[in-house]
Amino acid sequence: MFGLMKARVCSQPEELRQNRRLHYCGTCKTMGRLYGHRSRLLLNNDAVFLGELLSALSGEYRELDGWNRSYQSYNCMSLPKRGDDMPIALQFAAAAALISAEFKIADALVDSKKLRWKAASGFFSRDFEKASAQLASWQVPLDQLWQCSNEQQVIEAAAIASNRSGSSLELLERLSEPTARATGILFEHGARVIGCESVQESMRLLGGDFGRIVYLLDAVEDYEKDAREGSFNAIRAAFDLSSDRLPGEVRSNVKQEIWKLANNVEAIFISMPLSRPVAERFAARLKTNLAQRLGVELPIAHACTHTQREAIPERWRSAITLARRITRSRVQAARSTVGAVLQVPFVFLSALFVALIFPRQARTAKSYRECIDVAFNLMFIGSALRLSFTTHASSGGGSGSGLGPDSVFPPGYTPPEPSAGGPVHPAGQQPGKETGGKGGGGCSVCCCDCGDCCDCADCCGSCDCC
Repeated sequence: MFGLMKARVCSQPEELRQNRRLHYCGTCKTMGRLYGHRSRLLLNNDAVFLGELLSALSGEYRELDGWNRSYQSYNCMSLPKRGDDMPIALQFAAAAALISAEFKIADALVDSKKLRWKAASGFFSRDFEKASAQLASWQVPLDQLWQCSNEQQVIEAAAIASNRSGSSLELLERLSEPTARATGILFEHGARVIGCESVQESMRLLGGDFGRIVYLLDAVEDYEKDAREGSFNAIRAAFDLSSDRLPGEVRSNVKQEIWKLANNVEAIFISMPLSRPVAERFAARLKTNLAQRLGVELPIAHACTHTQREAIPERWRSAITLARRITRSRVQAARSTVGAVLQVPFVFLSALFVALIFPRQARTAKSYRECIDVAFNLMFIGSALRLSFTTHASSGGGSGSGLGPDSVFPPGYTPPEPSAGGPVHPAGQQPGKETGGKGGGGCSVCCCDCGDCCDCADCCGSCDCC
């Protein structure tokens, strides 16, 4: 899943994992109910983060147990039926995901005019219209958002024509301004829609800095690809570069700007009416993902050992125990009727199958229905398929350094550039992660240090804690 604010919750308490799952799956299911199943292809981590943030501000963070049963279900096809069943924070996040995707596709069409972008625009056009209508009903200024999109194209065209004034960093700031303003508008009006008018200004500033981070990060990561394809790249234009590889000095300057913006975002989180743990968790998530994608050295070595995999006999015994518990509760709920007794073999075998394939998730099931719902979760199915085709590195004890979900960054911290004698990790490659060898997707440290943790299933087949 694309987006900057990817959450890694493998080693977090069950409450936080459930919180993240409900927002991740909840945003996806809300998109499916409001705009159709195909719109769910546009789900991204940043829209989920917006939903989490709005939920925390509105107080819905503390009322997750009261969310509709369709949200609690692991079944991806179980959708809320009425508008009253859908938290307003998730409704806004769903609409924001689609309108952001529409802007992204429109911008890509201007840059490349490739057939795939035209096809995507046509394929999702009806969903985009529904999302725009929903935002308009909330009095979100769509005209201002489209003005930002059009202004972005004008500024980029002027940069290509070498109509330069000011320093390279000043030009880069001007290039990112429309994206920052559009993101700020969405965040600001999201606060208004959920009834938190007092934080609208803070949300506008937060959205602006977040939008700049995303814009600059995309320019860093796509520099070489844009150079090959002849597409516009903000860094290439701002610094008047002609090389196919981003010079180290320029990369360093841009990364410093990104970290300054990240520190601004952290300060805004702390100043908002969020609980301190929630604010710090959002800030840590942002900085953890930036550190991974920018390829910086870690501020603190996160040492841990592998989570030991269950041996097959142990998993089998646990699955039988769980299947018996689920079967007993099913029969007791049906008051031991003849029909319930006849269903016992089917109930036991189906629960046993789910418990064998998805042991950790099945253990959270309180009823037979919840247990079976696990088998209809697309993320879990994908993880199981990947696991079946992946050869893992040997587990065994060990330690390593990496960025986990609870990595600690001092307030205002800006990671240093890699030292001349230290290890240099390419942008996007997690320190501590093995590459090559027959280990395939295995990790050299526990799964909270790897980049292969799903949001919905928590761990994919490439982690050692499945």
